[in-house]
Amino acid sequence: MYLLQQTGSFEREKPPLHIVGRGENIRVGGTTEVHVMSAIARGDYPVPNAFNVVLITWADNNEDQHSFFCCFASSPEFRDVLQIPARKLFFDQRYTVYLRYALFACSAETQHRYSNTTSANSALPQLRYVAFAEKSCLLNITSFAHEIAETEKTRGGNFAVCLKTAYGELDERKLVEWFEFAKIVGVSVVQVFYHIVNEKAMTVFRYYEKTGFVVLLPVTPAILKGSPPRGFMRPRWDEQAWMDGTVICNDCLHRLSQYEFVAIMDFDELLLPSPPFNSLSEVMQDAAKKLPLAGSFFIDTYIVLLDWPEADRKSPIFFLRYLDRSVSRKLDNFGLGKSSPKVIVRPLRMAFVTTHDTIVNKSFTKARLPKRSYTFLHYRQCKKKLWGVCPDMEKVRDRAVVKFQSQWVQAINRLPLLELGCGKKYTASIAQESKEYSIET
Repeated sequence: MYLLQQTGSFEREKPPLHIVGRGENIRVGGTTEVHVMSAIARGDYPVPNAFNVVLITWADNNEDQHSFFCCFASSPEFRDVLQIPARKLFFDQRYTVYLRYALFACSAETQHRYSNTTSANSALPQLRYVAFAEKSCLLNITSFAHEIAETEKTRGGNFAVCLKTAYGELDERKLVEWFEFAKIVGVSVVQVFYHIVNEKAMTVFRYYEKTGFVVLLPVTPAILKGSPPRGFMRPRWDEQAWMDGTVICNDCLHRLSQYEFVAIMDFDELLLPSPPFNSLSEVMQDAAKKLPLAGSFFIDTYIVLLDWPEADRKSPIFFLRYLDRSVSRKLDNFGLGKSSPKVIVRPLRMAFVTTHDTIVNKSFTKARLPKRSYTFLHYRQCKKKLWGVCPDMEKVRDRAVVKFQSQWVQAINRLPLLELGCGKKYTASIAQESKEYSIET
C-alpha cells in the first residue's frame, strides 16, 4: 500500500470517514488554515475534458501555507483513494480580515479509472466524496469528508437568484410575498443560505424547498483554530461579514453555473421587468443580444424608505404599502450621489463575484443593464448616521409594482398560509383582497 505519484490512486485500510452535513466546514489540517465549505463538480471547468471539483473555502492570510491535496473516493470507506493536488484559482485580498475567500480546484485527466461525478458512464465507479490532506492522503487524510455536490440542473428557465445569508428574526409573511413575486417575474430557482433564523422563517423556507423552487443551504462562518464561534448578527466584525458574504456569492456562482443568468439579491429587494418585457428572462435575453460580450450586468437601485408614510390604499402585501421611491438611482451618504450597484452575472463567463462587483473571464466585459428595461427597488430604513438628510431626499410616487398586484394576491391566496405561520388576520385579509379583485392600475 503505497502512493505512486502526487496524482495517483492507492488503497487505504482504515475506518470510514465521517461525511459532514451541508453547512459544515472541513479544515484541511496541519498548519494549513483552509476551511472547505463546499465541493462542487464543475464539468469542464477549470480544465477542459477533465474531472474537476472546485472548492469554496475560507483561507487565512498565509498564502505560502495553502498547499494541500484532495483525496477522492467512491465510498465513505475511502479504501480506494485518488489523490490530486489542489490548485488555487483565486484569493480575495480585499478588506482587513483574518479569513478570506479562496477558490481551489482539483482536476485530473479523465483517463483515470474513475468517472466524473456528472458522467453517464456507469462502467466506471463515480467519485462521490472528497477529503483532504496537508501532505499525503496516505499519511494524514482528514477524518471528515464532503459529499461532492452537483451543479443545480436548470428547472424550466434560465434566470436564478442567489440570496445571501438569511439570519435572525425574519417576517414569514414578507418571505412568502418575496418568493411569490419572484415566481411571477420568471425566476426559475432561488438559492438561499441561512444561519440561525426563527422557526417560522424556516417553515417557509422548507415549504419552498419541497416545491423545488428553493435550494436551501445552511452556512457556518469558518473560524481559526481555537477561536470562538461567530455569526452574522450584530455586533459583528463588518468587514469579515462582508467577506463571508463573498464566500456565499461564489458558491452560488459555481453551484448555479448551469443557469444563463444569476442575480445577487437580498430579501428586501425587488427586481421588476419594465414594459414591454414580462419577465426577467426576457429582460436579460434582450440585454444579451445588445451586449453579446457581457459577462456581468450592473443594476442601479431606487431606495424605498420605510421612514416615509405608507400609501393611501392599505394592502396586506408589505411591498405594496410603500410606493414612494428616491428620484435618483444613485445615492451617496447625503442622499444625492452614488451608491453601489447590484449585479447579474452569466456564470460561465465569470471568475469572481461579490454583492456589488465582478471579475469577468478574459475576452468578456462588464456592462450596465439598460435602465429602461427594469426597476430595482430596495426597501430599507434610513441610515440615520450616514444619511442624516435622507428622510427629506427627493422622492416620487412609482406605481410600477402595482401592476403585479392582482396576480400577486391570488398567488399568495392559493398557499396554505396558516400552515406557513402567517396568522389568521393576514390570511383573511389576503382572501378578502383576492375576492375584491379591485386592483388599482
